[in-house]
Formats: sequence, structure tokens, C-alpha cells
Amino acid sequence: MATFTKTLFPAGNTQDICLVQSTLGLSNLVLNGNLASSGTVSFVSLGYSRQISFTSTNNLSAATFTIYGTQNGVSISETVSGPNNNSVYSTLIYDVVSAISVSGAVTAVQVGTGYLGFFNLITIAENLNVTNYTLSLGATIGSNQIPTAVYSTLDNIANNGTTFANIVTNNVGTLFTIKSSAASSLYIYPVSPITTVPLINQILIALNGTTSTISNSTTLIFRQTT
Repeated sequence: MATFTKTLFPAGNTQDICLVQSTLGLSNLVLNGNLASSGTVSFVSLGYSRQISFTSTNNLSAATFTIYGTQNGVSISETVSGPNNNSVYSTLIYDVVSAISVSGAVTAVQVGTGYLGFFNLITIAENLNVTNYTLSLGATIGSNQIPTAVYSTLDNIANNGTTFANIVTNNVGTLFTIKSSAASSLYIYPVSPITTVPLINQILIALNGTTSTISNSTTLIFRQTT
């Protein structure tokens, strides 16, 4: 049986995690945004991991927000200073956001999605034809396309005790760079004409956007035949 996956990394939205809300003091924000379900936000169930944004038209720079979640099976958390009539972004990328606390009273803050991320890890199925797989990355034609980087590994890096970002930075699992980070409207791997396809266990795709690309999206299509 063939494998087929199609995933959209959508444009960022300032209310994907929390709708506009205010607090009277130290408290947890209500995770009630566009992507929230039962008090959590699961990006990984949508096929990707994502950075977090905080947005307000007010000066909330004295407040500290703490994000709690997971990425690649690792529990992670970080603090982010509040926005001042702008958007600020987390450093970490999340599979799941389970809670966000704020250090004090804030007025009209919304929490959404940022410009950095990863697609879910692709594992080449050993019971299928390991030399017959193709992936494509398609972005909106024009300016401000999201730069993507593609890595491969023979190791199993899923839930290996470190985040994807740390794996990329420190080459955990001996990553091989298939595609250096660059923007393009269409990328296909393996590159035609295909003579041989390298034996790969897993493929990791990083989305290395900026604030200028946050309104753009990228679609991943992966197919492996029998």
C-alpha cells in the first residue's frame, strides 16, 4: 500500500492560540483560539510544529509570559516579554502548547502563530520500495516565500530526547543537508532526472521564515509507492 501525505503550513494568525483577553493579575491565559481544542493547541496533529506570537496594541512590556508545551516528545517552556503595540515571538518551536501564564495584569493580548516551524518528521516506510519516494514543497509564487531547508538521517530522531531545533543546530543523529535554507515556489526531491535515490530513514523539513513571510504558506506533499 502506498503512502501519501499532504500538509499545509498556513499563514500565521495572531489569534490561533488565544483570542483577545485581559487579566487582573498573575494567572493563566485561556487557550481558546482558532486552533485550540479542550484547552490545548496541538500543531503536530495538523502536521507541523510552530513558533508562538504575542500581540497587543497596548504596552505590555512589563509583563512576562511563560509558555509550556512539548516538541519531539520533550517538555519545553520559556518566558517571553510582552509586546508594546506590536508582536513579539517565542524562541522555541512547539508541537503542543499546553498552558501560557502571565506574571501580572495585562490588557487586550492575543496569542497566535509565528514564522518559524517544522513539518512533521517523515519516516521512509521500510515495507515499501525504499528507492521510490518523492516530496515536493510548494509556496505561493511571488515575493516573501518561506525559506525551507531539508535534512535526512539514517538514525531515528523521533522522540529521541531533544528538540528538532537542537538536532539541526548540533547535528544530533548525524543530519545530512539535502536542501540548504532558501526560498522557492517549488522544490522537488529527488531532483530529476532520477538515477538513484539515497537510502534514508527519516526526512526533516525546517521552515525558516521571517516576519516578512508570516502571511505566506507552504504545502508539503510526500508520496512513497510500493
